[in-house]
Amino acid sequence: MITYNNNKIDLIECDVKLYTKLLQQANENNAQGITDYEDVYYSEEERRKIDEEERKKYEGYEWLGCLVLLGIVAFVGWLIWAIFFWEV
Repeated sequence: MITYNNNKIDLIECDVKLYTKLLQQANENNAQGITDYEDVYYSEEERRKIDEEERKKYEGYEWLGCLVLLGIVAFVGWLIWAIFFWEV
């Protein structure tokens, strides 16, 4: 995964040869101060733990999107009713 200065992300898949070249170039750029480079690895167990923590953090909020959508639909319905049927 490559993250650029503008926060755009590229996810690439490559063979070992290309990965080695990219890693070497990133290390050279980092040493010269051209870019910031951080090599991050997660084991499967660490990745599962991080995913589980994220899941727990947002647990119980599944209904929130539906509630917001329902509120928007109700407001638009009321607005249409008010425009056409409200006697002033």
